[in-house]
Amino acid sequence: MVYYHIEKLRTAGLVKEVDSGFEVEKTVFENMIRVRHTPVPLQVAYATFYLASLVALIVVFRPSDVTALFAFALAIAFTGSCISIFEAYRTSRTPL
Repeated sequence: MVYYHIEKLRTAGLVKEVDSGFEVEKTVFENMIRVRHTPVPLQVAYATFYLASLVALIVVFRPSDVTALFAFALAIAFTGSCISIFEAYRTSRTPL
């Protein structure tokens, strides 16, 4: 049974045989995590973190008067979430 699967991987060009056994030839899911059999870009976790921090800043930690430090924290959280969402979108659109 194992030989069958190794041969399938070898003929697909994903592994190659070396003296000490087998070696990975090509990485299929780089920077991906699996959520219920679905590959999801790792950047989605970053985007989720930045969006949650942005929501927490606006809803929970909102001061009565907006200070420069609060505005800076909002700008960082917003910029981080935009960059992470863009990277997640770009990663999900690249062919495997």
